[in-house]
Formats: sequence, C-alpha cells, structure tokens
Amino acid sequence: MEQLDLFPEPKQPKNKHIDQIVDKYIKQIEIESAGFVPNDYGFEADDACLSLILPIKMLDEYKSIKGIKDELPDGKEFWKETDLANKLYNDSRKMYCQTRDVLEFLRKDVGVSYQKFYSSSDKIRLYINEVQK
Repeated sequence: MEQLDLFPEPKQPKNKHIDQIVDKYIKQIEIESAGFVPNDYGFEADDACLSLILPIKMLDEYKSIKGIKDELPDGKEFWKETDLANKLYNDSRKMYCQTRDVLEFLRKDVGVSYQKFYSSSDKIRLYINEVQK
C-alpha cells in the first residue's frame, strides 16, 4: 500500500528521536473511536473526532526529549510533531474505512485534550477534534 502524507505543507524538520518513540509505541496505541459529530454551526459539515488510548510511557519519553516539565505536553503540538495522523493512517492493522476518513480531516486545525483514567495509571486518552473556521 502506498504511504500517504496527510500533511503536505512544510513541516518542521523531523526529530528522529520522536519518530523512534512513535515507532516504539505504535502497536500499543488503541483507536477507541473515530467518527463525525454534529457541530453547532448547523449548515456546516460534521466535525471529525478521534479518541486514542496512549501509553503514559510514550508521553513521558516525548516530554524527556522535549525538556517539558509539565505533567502533560501540549496536546496539539504532540499531535502534529509526532505525525500520529500519518503513522496511524499508514498502519493497516489500525485502519477501518471511517478511521481513514477521520484522519484525513484531522490534518487541518485541531483541538486536542487529554483525559486520565482513574482505573489505570499507565494509559491516557487523547481526544482530537477538527476545528472548523
């Protein structure tokens, strides 16, 4: 299958250490849900959204490389810099038709938030949603 680059616009130079982290943990990332939700704009298309379950160790290693002291890295920066949309899109083990469609929309401006699990300290939810202008 041809590798697709969902972010054709100029990017920051790739950080090989961040790529290695993503490659190390890609098999542990779970796609919890992917779909389109109605928005408040009425006439506009529904917003794409994606919910992922990530290992906390992945975030810890990312923070270490970036020198981040906060509890969690900026979600939007993490999403873009790790290039997770492309990596997930090109990982056939994780793809379903609707997930591919959602990832294509999430290459634009996105909102990103985290949600901790009280029952598990080794995973965290990453919620990515399309932001329409």
